[in-house]
Amino acid sequence: MMLLKVNNRIGAFLSFIIIGGHCVAEVKSAQFNADEVGSEIEKTLKCYNNPGLGVSIVKDGKVIFSRGFGVRNIETKEPVDENTIFGIASVSKSFAATLLIKLLYETTNLTVDSKVQELLGEKFKMMDEFRTKETTFADLMGHRMAIPSNNRIRFDSNLTRESLLERLPLLPSNDQFRVKFTYNNLFFGLVTYLAEYIGGGEAWESLLSKHLLQPLGMDRTVLATTADLYNLPNLATGYLEYKDNLYPVHPEFSKKWGLLAGSGAVMTSARDITKWMNFHLQEGKGDGGKTVMAAEHLEEVHKPRMLSSITRSVELRKPQFPVIASQDVYAQGLRRGYYRGYERLSHGGSTLGYKALMSLIPELQIGIFTALSGVDSDYKYRSSLHYFLLDSAMGYEQPWLNATTICSFPEPWRRKSPPSKHVKLDATLKPSLNLTHFEGTYYNEAYGYLHVNYNTSLSTLILTYGWGRWQLFYKPQSAASTHKFYGKGMDITALNLYPMYFYQGSHNGEDTIISLNATAFESKLPPIFTKAGLKNEPSGAPRRSDFAIFLLLLALVSTNLAITF
Repeated sequence: MMLLKVNNRIGAFLSFIIIGGHCVAEVKSAQFNADEVGSEIEKTLKCYNNPGLGVSIVKDGKVIFSRGFGVRNIETKEPVDENTIFGIASVSKSFAATLLIKLLYETTNLTVDSKVQELLGEKFKMMDEFRTKETTFADLMGHRMAIPSNNRIRFDSNLTRESLLERLPLLPSNDQFRVKFTYNNLFFGLVTYLAEYIGGGEAWESLLSKHLLQPLGMDRTVLATTADLYNLPNLATGYLEYKDNLYPVHPEFSKKWGLLAGSGAVMTSARDITKWMNFHLQEGKGDGGKTVMAAEHLEEVHKPRMLSSITRSVELRKPQFPVIASQDVYAQGLRRGYYRGYERLSHGGSTLGYKALMSLIPELQIGIFTALSGVDSDYKYRSSLHYFLLDSAMGYEQPWLNATTICSFPEPWRRKSPPSKHVKLDATLKPSLNLTHFEGTYYNEAYGYLHVNYNTSLSTLILTYGWGRWQLFYKPQSAASTHKFYGKGMDITALNLYPMYFYQGSHNGEDTIISLNATAFESKLPPIFTKAGLKNEPSGAPRRSDFAIFLLLLALVSTNLAITF
């Protein structure tokens, strides 16, 4: 593709794009028609099973679009407006990174490239001496630690922001430090704790409010950990989807899951986050041009730190798409890439019930925000909607996407991925061993304890880990000594587990279950829980590393299977 452009931000300009051997003229205009944009968005919402949507656009320091679409609750039918609050999940990382960097530069003599041990001393330890001594704040915020996510450890009721420090050195790595990008929410939990440590023990929620939210006037932004989500006015209910039916996510899930607040506890509205976008676009200034954070300090948030997965935005790097986009570098709480040749800062967020995406084009002073209730697999809706909104804000009279192609995306340019297959869960299927052999307490040094008990009324096993509870369904397979189960979330848990492997061995001359290999907790390096009461590993059991590899192969076979309940 060849792009020739005459750039004039005051008036209209003409750009020519060569696509597939044909010359296509695209006229850019300074006009932005909010009603036409709103009408197109309204049409797209009907194509996806998302009850509510909040959208906002800023340009040149002004809010040019801020609206709500759909309903906050499918039963009450209350409409979404620009002030409706949504969970924004990992978009919270931009808040966490900005706060920590602000505190580092304003209250200490440290920088983002300082060693964490310079602040915490011997209190900070990792799995090896090199990581322990060399880890910097930038390593944590740039996902450079090369330690698998272990995200399900967040179900542990005993986990706190401070006690996370004790867990981190117990988590293994399968890649080299600062060589492999490995996205990890736990380290943004540590970022949360570090802000509290610098802040003299003051809660992260309070520090965020004092240093950023209040100065920016973000009075509609709350934290899931401290807000009264049961009575919060104008809150969009989060929803899960199964077979086109929607099920509400219990507010208590958001509160508990948000413990490591910097990784995903921020909840805000389309209107309120316009102040956050302008803060990043206007070099740390708030309304009225008042400096909230020094421009050179905010610049540290935006600096590239790590090459991330090359698969991100892969569909727009393929030549069959008319526009080129990328998103392959991680900064600190933000991703970096390009859209139509302009640098783009962005971050998405996905949690049970809510999906969000924020895009910033600093050179053009444009910011786009969308938040959804419900499901958005593979970012199909959020990404395509952002490309349309970016084009509209940039002044393209005919964006390359419209309501029809947003609904069909990535078609007609590329065939859609087939939908995930559903595994039917059948409580009548039983393993060769009596279920009583599976009951007991299991222990892993990093994760702690989990419990497995038989429930007579359900006729299935129940796995309990911290505040999470799952009904286990047996899935037959060829390995006689390995018993595979799928976990259906119960009560507030909602999140399903698949797969979980129980390993059978001999103890005191009797066949029984000796360990639980929690591939669903972490697929790359599954944590192995040993059943309590077994002092020695029975002879003939596979070595830990061999069995982890075996489980990983099994997990890869299962990755395209979705759970049915």
